[in-house]
Amino acid sequence: MESSSSVRNNSYHDAQYWDKRYKVISGLFDWYTDYCSLKPLLRLYLAPESKILNIGCGNSALAEDLAMSGYPIVTSIDASKVCIDVMRERYSKLEEKHFKHLEWLHMDATKLEFKDSTFDLAIEKGTVDALLCGENKPGVISLLLETWRVLKKDGYLILITHGQLSSLLTKQKDSKLGTLLWEVKVHRVPFSPSALLMRRIRAMLDGKPLSSVTKEMREEALIKTQEDLLTDFQKAEDLDLKKISSAMLTAVENFNIA
Repeated sequence: MESSSSVRNNSYHDAQYWDKRYKVISGLFDWYTDYCSLKPLLRLYLAPESKILNIGCGNSALAEDLAMSGYPIVTSIDASKVCIDVMRERYSKLEEKHFKHLEWLHMDATKLEFKDSTFDLAIEKGTVDALLCGENKPGVISLLLETWRVLKKDGYLILITHGQLSSLLTKQKDSKLGTLLWEVKVHRVPFSPSALLMRRIRAMLDGKPLSSVTKEMREEALIKTQEDLLTDFQKAEDLDLKKISSAMLTAVENFNIA
């Protein structure tokens, strides 16, 4: 018999799971890491005119942060139609000029509906891991091949994962030429504040479901995570504590349905 956590994890590859989730959660949340942590890496590969594909966008603030930082041409896709509808509505109500080129599309990342050589850079955070939760290795391979197809010749894929995918990437070859597709570089990036908070709460629960978290536990975790962030980022010039605190509070409010 599976534990509640394994059942939950095995649902991460299912679009219907996310449709149900996005009907009841609110706000923005960045799994794994966020733009603040990724900025030094992204600067190596992006130009203001870059066309960016945001794969498995979820309710992340990444597209917004990219646009506000001078990279406004972002196409975000997700397998959850509910998610895309929510994000499209959210940004249609905002009059910020930086957001006018943001696009939100309901799409399967393993069957991309774009022409070849469309994008300069593709980025995904956790989509590959979600597919692997359902033991869908063929889906991962399809995602990688489709991403290769829609990237320009000198394009880049930034893939953020908890797994070890270098061996998979380095084995993919061009079906016609037989040449290797990907040149792989590995970077370590920090967790987002919201992800750090979730990890701390999960550790406190020691295997129990997130619905078991108490108000006292949430408050303690929030305080400790904020203290950790101030220690880690005290020299960072662009640390937006107000935005970070808001993101963590949103994460706390949504824990009971995670």
